[in-house]
Amino acid sequence: HYSEGSGRDRYMRRTFGISEAEYELRFQAQVGLCAICGKPETNRDHRTGAIRSLAVDHDHATGQVRGLLCRKCNTAIGLLGDTAESVAAAVRYLGGEV
Repeated sequence: HYSEGSGRDRYMRRTFGISEAEYELRFQAQVGLCAICGKPETNRDHRTGAIRSLAVDHDHATGQVRGLLCRKCNTAIGLLGDTAESVAAAVRYLGGEV
């Protein structure tokens, strides 16, 4: 699927510090499913109609890759500020604890 030096490989290395091969290894380890919801990606590219790749989730402070997420989960944690505290507050709220 990948070729070292491809546009996607260069993008992955520059943006996330991993090669396309490393992405593929993570994808295989996660069996192609989102690390949060456990579902496959369903978001489609608006131009081609093809299902998008899982997003590379990373800690914005350290750059450390955490895992691969579907667009919904990646967007959700991003909107919650990418912090465990804000996600925990949302869980407490949903559980009626607030």
